Amino acid sequence: MLDNILASKLYRPGSVAYVSRSGGMSNELNNIIALNTDGVFEVKMIVMLGEVGGVEEYKLIKAMGDGRVNKPVVAWCIGTCAKMFTSEVQFGHAGACANADTETAEVKNKALTDAGAYVPRSFDELGHLIKEVYEKLVNDGTIVPRPEEAPPTVPMDYAWARANRVAASVTGIGHSLRQSVNIRPYGDTRQPVFARWHWSMPDHLASVIRSLSGDNTGHDMTGTSPGTLITDLRLCIDRHLTSRSGHDMTGRS
Repeated sequence: MLDNILASKLYRPGSVAYVSRSGGMSNELNNIIALNTDGVFEVKMIVMLGEVGGVEEYKLIKAMGDGRVNKPVVAWCIGTCAKMFTSEVQFGHAGACANADTETAEVKNKALTDAGAYVPRSFDELGHLIKEVYEKLVNDGTIVPRPEEAPPTVPMDYAWARANRVAASVTGIGHSLRQSVNIRPYGDTRQPVFARWHWSMPDHLASVIRSLSGDNTGHDMTGTSPGTLITDLRLCIDRHLTSRSGHDMTGRS
C-alpha cells in the first residue's frame, strides 16, 4: 500500500543513512529510522545492521579506528541467538553462518562497542538507541530538524476501497442510478410502473446508464463524446427539475 511509503517518510530527505547486509530487514530498518529520526540525505549519523557470519563488519571497525569514519555509528549484528543451538545454524542465506569465533554476532558487537559505536543490548533496543543518539545531535546543533513537509496526495487504491466498503463498485453505482431513474426514449408516453423519477433522455445517454448497471443491450454509442453525454445528462436533469418545480432550472449546477 502506498500509505505505508508515506508512513515511512520515504518521500522526503533527512539526516540518517543506514547500511545493511540483510535485504529482508531493510523494510524494518526503514521503518525504525523513520520513527526515530528524520530520514536520509546529508548524513550526520550512520545506522549499521550486521549479522552473524562473514567479516564485512570489521571493515567498518577498521575505518572507525583509522578516523575515516568519525560520525556517530549505531550498530547491531543480528544472530546472537545462534549460541542457543547445539549445532551450527545458518540464518536465511549462505553468508549468515559463523565459521569462526570472530564471525559470531556477539564478538562483532563487542568489537563495534570497543571501536566507539553505539551498540544496544538487543535488537529490541535498537530504535530507542537510534532516537537517543539522534536527539543528542539535535541538542548540540549538529542536526537541525526541518519542518515537516506535507506528503504528496496519493490516490486511494480502488481494490482496497471496494474491499473496505469505502467506494462503491461501478456496477453498484449504475444499478442505483437505474433504480432511481426510469429510462425511456423520446416520445414514449407510457407511464412508469416503478420509478422515483421519470426522465426522458437520448438513447445514447440511456445506454450509458444501462451499461453501468450491467445491461449491455443499449444502443450504439459510437462517436458520442463524454462531453456530449455530460451535457445531455445536465439537460435531462434541468428538464426534470423544471417540470417538478415550475421554475426554469436550466444552467444551474
